[in-house]
Amino acid sequence: MAEKPADKDLARPSRRSRKMASAVVPDAIAADPTLPILTDPNGSNGHHEPHPVEVTPPLASDPATAPATAPATATAPATATASDDDLRDLRKEISDARALTIKTHNLIGQVSADVKQVSKRQDRYERGLSLNSFVAYVLFTVLLGGAFFLLYRSRAERLVVERDAALRDRATERAERDQLAASAAARTRAEDRARRFYELVAAGASKRSEVIAQYPEVAREALSPVEAAVFRDAVARAKTEIAGAGFAAGVEAIQAQQWKKAAQELKRAMPYEPEGPRAVQMRYYYGLALHKQGDYQEAAHQLEAAMEGGIDRNVGGDVEFYLGNALDMLRQLDRAKQLYERYLASHSGPLAIVARRRLQAIQATTAAAAAPSP
Repeated sequence: MAEKPADKDLARPSRRSRKMASAVVPDAIAADPTLPILTDPNGSNGHHEPHPVEVTPPLASDPATAPATAPATATAPATATASDDDLRDLRKEISDARALTIKTHNLIGQVSADVKQVSKRQDRYERGLSLNSFVAYVLFTVLLGGAFFLLYRSRAERLVVERDAALRDRATERAERDQLAASAAARTRAEDRARRFYELVAAGASKRSEVIAQYPEVAREALSPVEAAVFRDAVARAKTEIAGAGFAAGVEAIQAQQWKKAAQELKRAMPYEPEGPRAVQMRYYYGLALHKQGDYQEAAHQLEAAMEGGIDRNVGGDVEFYLGNALDMLRQLDRAKQLYERYLASHSGPLAIVARRRLQAIQATTAAAAAPSP
């Protein structure tokens, strides 16, 4: 900023000086054309367009009164000298005032230029601030959007996990519900089957075969432990009773030499008791009945099983003879010879005579086969 003028000589003109200036300024300007002309601070290119200083011209003299004043001036030489001094003083004051005005004008122009520069810098600062604000707003928007997106993703993933868990729970609950319904239906069906099966069991000996035949299907039902144990014991008892009855009927038929009936009774009884001492006896008697009917192949199979099962000698002491004879009929001579020899070593009687005769025949056949041909 320009410094303020501090010259005391450039003070404001007095009232008397202003009055005199209004009368003599035109003559002063006309007499001194070198005085500067004030310029307008609002000119182009930062300068001011010049314009003349408006000075109020003196009033024109009245021609009628001019002759009257002229003699007065001529008669007063001392007054004219004083007026010249005042005019010089007034010119000096006017020149000083004009210089002060020009200086003030220049200072105002400089201040205006500084204000424009400050305004330009302020504009640039405001534009930069606006740009920074825009960039900050964009960054804030992006960061806020990213934060919301991450929040949305995390929330969405958690919701997806919860949804999947809920779906799994619902599927599990449905499966459990269906399983319970199926279990209830199976239990109802099992109770009905168990009731009807128990009626067969309670019917006694007349329904033993049906009890044994229906038990596998009933056992697959959803029975209670007590029902399963009762039915299992009932079936085992029925099998034992059927096997016992068939065995007794078969032995009785064998004693009566009713070989076909004996084979039928024993064949029907054997599946109900596949193991145990009585099962071995049933195989022996069944093989004997088949041997008597001429079915040597099946007889040999049953008698072999009875002998391997450890048939009691008190019951099946002749098993070696009948097995050897069946093999003899099947032309398995080596095995038949061994059985005949074993039987003859511990037995005597009618069957032993037959065994010895068959053994001699086998030996003769073997010797004939081994002799060279002529």
